Amino acid sequence: MRLPNLLLVVCIAVMVLAATPSGAGEDAKPIYVSQLEERRPIGLLGKPLGDRLTVAGTRVEGGMIANPLAIEKVDGLSIPKPITLETSGAELKPAVAYQLEGYETGGFQGEPGWHAPDAQQPFTYHPSFIITRVIQPAAK
Repeated sequence: MRLPNLLLVVCIAVMVLAATPSGAGEDAKPIYVSQLEERRPIGLLGKPLGDRLTVAGTRVEGGMIANPLAIEKVDGLSIPKPITLETSGAELKPAVAYQLEGYETGGFQGEPGWHAPDAQQPFTYHPSFIITRVIQPAAK
């Protein structure tokens, strides 16, 4: 693995640890926003945030996220374990398998603990998938 790729993986690991609600990353070395301007982080789907992706998955019920999609394939390749992301850009029907084009993104949501110690939603990173095109309801 080339040194720049290794550094990117380390930066992403630090970001994930720092975003955990358990506070496990509080003592981790900080990452600076300026570092994100130089390189795009790798998302949960294994590709840089903002890259055009084709995903296959099923709209699932429940949870605390809107329009959740359990993604099973990324760019035609199966992933080891489905990843459920909030989606926007198209309303998906429950229990239907889809093939979609779009991109992974994310941002911080919730209230910081210093501002609202009893906040129901703590200040954490929330990934999502933006749908740019519904290719088809996919057959399983």
